[in-house]
Amino acid sequence: MAVISIPYQEPWIVGGPAFRAVLDPLIEALPEGEDRDLMVRARALKSLMFEFMPEDQAARIATVLIQVAADLRRRLSRMHEPTEWHLELADWLSTLEMLLHDLVI
Repeated sequence: MAVISIPYQEPWIVGGPAFRAVLDPLIEALPEGEDRDLMVRARALKSLMFEFMPEDQAARIATVLIQVAADLRRRLSRMHEPTEWHLELADWLSTLEMLLHDLVI
């Protein structure tokens, strides 16, 4: 199991494959530097804790993560024959996107 924790929200808890499906493209989308390094560590620890980040860093990462989640959800919705896991992941991604919006407002 892996978790993304957002202040004042229920944690987003998913299996390792779903977590990597989100974190891998997030890492690729971030520029080299502190944010990307933090996400590499988060992937290794299977834990992304926004409450421990400075507010500006949390907003930057959340903004990119919203885009990554939306892109992945769109790709999943266009699959010819999605599995139950793909459909569940698409639902989880919608929830994650909603939770993250509080960090970027």
